[in-house]
Amino acid sequence: LEQLAASYGMELTDLLSAELKSGDVEWGYSELDPGTSYTIYVYGLDADGTVTTDLYTEEFHTTAVTMSDCTFSIEPVEVNATSLSFKVVPSDETVGYYYDLIDQSQYEQYCGSNVDGIADLIQLIINDGVYNYGLSVYDAVSLMSSYGEVTSELYGDTSKANAPLVPNTSYFAFAVGLGVDGTIITDVEMIEIKTLAESSNTFNASVSEV
Repeated sequence: LEQLAASYGMELTDLLSAELKSGDVEWGYSELDPGTSYTIYVYGLDADGTVTTDLYTEEFHTTAVTMSDCTFSIEPVEVNATSLSFKVVPSDETVGYYYDLIDQSQYEQYCGSNVDGIADLIQLIINDGVYNYGLSVYDAVSLMSSYGEVTSELYGDTSKANAPLVPNTSYFAFAVGLGVDGTIITDVEMIEIKTLAESSNTFNASVSEV
């Protein structure tokens, strides 16, 4: 405790004065790992740091993340030569999911012949939130998760400082369910959407399942 107080630049008595509890107390933790055992421990201290009671412990186990049978329907909404958007409709609106659009090189890098490889891309996005923005894993997953029917942004919309998409080129829209810790909990749904040729001005995009 003295080391803990020193790490906060406090005297032990000041730390105890701020942290000691009495009476009935409810204490919540929101960033525990799924499927993990934890131990709660409690003991009495006085204001000088002297132990006044025996040590009491209670073990508990958090619920493991389980697979969901939620499926996703993905359909193009607007397709142009240099931009596109799509709609995602989950079969279960209570399941959080991540959706995005990747290009051919990303598809080959992460998926190849198996769309489940998209899990590696999702892990990179979570790690970026944790290591570059100081988020917890759970906050990062929460920020990237969607629920219910969603229409994506217009990918390639230059009015929002986005790089335009390449005309007459295949892109891949996907959606996949996520557990609170970023675990993949559904099958990956992915479709190929091809942008229009530069001379085209009507919606005649090529769409296929991946």
